[in-house]
Amino acid sequence: MRIDTRLKLWTYLLKRGVYIKLYNNRYSMASILYNIITEEEQHKWTDQELVNTLQVIKSLILITL
Repeated sequence: MRIDTRLKLWTYLLKRGVYIKLYNNRYSMASILYNIITEEEQHKWTDQELVNTLQVIKSLILITL
């Protein structure tokens, strides 16, 4: 999957409240997505994760404008 496509998917899911780890060479996007759809209990967001995610999303929105 192309890098820009992965970034768009990652951003889309984060904006809709889906907790998704950053992908890297160790964890592929496919394995991360598989883990999300097969988990029995949804991830509980911590305050720090929310703050970090909101900062990332704000910066991505500014870049795309």
